[in-house]
Amino acid sequence: RKAFSGGIPKRWMKPFEEVLETPTWSYLENVEIDDVLYEHGEGGQAFTKAKNNMMSSVCGHTHTEAYVRWLVGKKFKVFAMQVGCGVDSNAYAAAYAKNFKKQAIGCGVVLGGHTAINRLMQL
Repeated sequence: RKAFSGGIPKRWMKPFEEVLETPTWSYLENVEIDDVLYEHGEGGQAFTKAKNNMMSSVCGHTHTEAYVRWLVGKKFKVFAMQVGCGVDSNAYAAAYAKNFKKQAIGCGVVLGGHTAINRLMQL
């Protein structure tokens, strides 16, 4: 995004596979497993995704939030899980967020597409 808005020509950009030297990996925007949508989360939080898509959704991206919320109707029950992050806030990769509030460092687990568990590390 920044390269595009900064006028860097596309020919100078490399795909993730090349930069990270992982030629056999696939990099996806999102994936659906057991009727749960997993995505990075840019452009929306898990709750908004779950509500708009009416399907259970797990998102990352927002380093300072971690939760599980449920949407329940007469004929449906879906969850929204925001997983926070697993990034060391002192690492170079997180330097852009040095003025953020404390990051939500933890892990989210989904069992069978119906059970959402979100645990924060005690730091």
